Amino acid sequence: MAMLAKQGWNIMIKPESLVARMLKARYFPNTSFLDSHLGHNPSYSWRSIWSSRHILATGCRWRIGDGTKGNNWDAGKINAIFPSNVAKNIFAVPLFDIQGPDVLIWKGDMNGLYSVKSGYNMVMNMKQGTDDNNGGHDWFCVWNAHVPPK
Repeated sequence: MAMLAKQGWNIMIKPESLVARMLKARYFPNTSFLDSHLGHNPSYSWRSIWSSRHILATGCRWRIGDGTKGNNWDAGKINAIFPSNVAKNIFAVPLFDIQGPDVLIWKGDMNGLYSVKSGYNMVMNMKQGTDDNNGGHDWFCVWNAHVPPK
């Protein structure tokens, strides 16, 4: 599954590649890969790559640059909660001093790039029900518990 997610990652970060353009035109012309649907009569390769979306959805994050792709402001909620003059001031605050477009990154790797190894580790953590904050602490407590011998 992690190897299939690598193909999905390549579709997302290299949208100009021939494979990405072909799959987008056929299966998700009006949306992103993560929001795509399986579609009618999908090919075996598309069905396989599509089935790995949950891995990418779990580990992908936006590194905000100029704020054009990340969709961080939820204008409807801000306008609903705050008066219009306060909301206007909130929207005027620059979030970052980073030039360049927003970039999709992988949270499971220090470089922000997806690898099969980091994807596999995430799948195994999801399967075991652990998260990044746990770090195996529960098992550490079990194995170090002072209990009578068998």
